[in-house]
Amino acid sequence: MTIPTLDEIHSAARRLDDYIGQTPLLPLHDHGRSINIFLTLENLQPIGAFKVRCTGNAMLAASRNELRHGAYTANSGNAGLGLA
Repeated sequence: MTIPTLDEIHSAARRLDDYIGQTPLLPLHDHGRSINIFLTLENLQPIGAFKVRCTGNAMLAASRNELRHGAYTANSGNAGLGLA
């Protein structure tokens, strides 16, 4: 596994922009402690999970040749919903 570069992250965001909604970024409140943690509410995506981002990006980044026989998944959970 490789860590994506910032350019790859920006490219994925552009690819997905027309297909998925932006989710709010909210600060995590920790009972008076000064922490700097933010949460993005991916449960507000249409399938209720972030996996639409992963599978959507993979499908949008694939070439026509790579997709000529379709796309398949053996997952019946959120990743399967994301691919659908």
